[in-house]
Amino acid sequence: MKNKNLYINGNTFLHNFNPKTKIISTLILITSIVLLQNLIALTIALTLIIGIITLSKLPIKKLIKRLKWIFLFAAAIFLFVPFFTAGDPVFTILFLTATYEGLTMASIISLKMISIMTLSLTIIMTTKIEEILRALNELGIPQTFIEIFFLTYKYIFVIYEETEKSMMSAKARGYKPKAKPSKLKILGNIIGMIFVRSYDRSQRVHKAMMARGYRGTMTTTINNKINLTNKDILLSFSTIILAITLHLI
Repeated sequence: MKNKNLYINGNTFLHNFNPKTKIISTLILITSIVLLQNLIALTIALTLIIGIITLSKLPIKKLIKRLKWIFLFAAAIFLFVPFFTAGDPVFTILFLTATYEGLTMASIISLKMISIMTLSLTIIMTTKIEEILRALNELGIPQTFIEIFFLTYKYIFVIYEETEKSMMSAKARGYKPKAKPSKLKILGNIIGMIFVRSYDRSQRVHKAMMARGYRGTMTTTINNKINLTNKDILLSFSTIILAITLHLI
């Protein structure tokens, strides 16, 4: 199986940021972005996030590739929201009229979505999954949730690869994805087969875990404490100040 790990190795300030305070700071910043209704503030927030990505030395092309579905969804928002929101007309295409309020709303939604997903992906790409699990454990997150998160993260890539193999196999037999009843039936069969394979794999994984002594709690190294440094405290306070400042613009 191909390595689909999202983590990118590095030695930047974000890579070395304490995972626990990193998660808390990220949630504070995300909450601040969600509550913003100012286009200028949202643009500044996205610009700062891009700056953080640059300082973290993450591969931009790989990041954009992983965010492609977010950009497509944002484009879809601009195709619908401006034309179905009441307000002052800006331009007309055929029989549809885009409004200033609609364009503003589409811009706010898109900027929020892109900013939040870019920030979240940046944090995941600069934090090892083991460190995330330890941080969640120290934050008092229930063990069951941590295990679900870990298993989902681990096997989502397996399911993705199974999907790729199924689609390649179907295309090799002449299947071409089109919006036709016959093609949709084939697609439905492929999706059903993926669900069946996923269920069978889950049963095998569960039996393997039980054979290795699993009884409801995973034995991991997440009990190790992560030390907090002065740099972590400074970065945390800087994030809080930034989150507040965005609402003062």
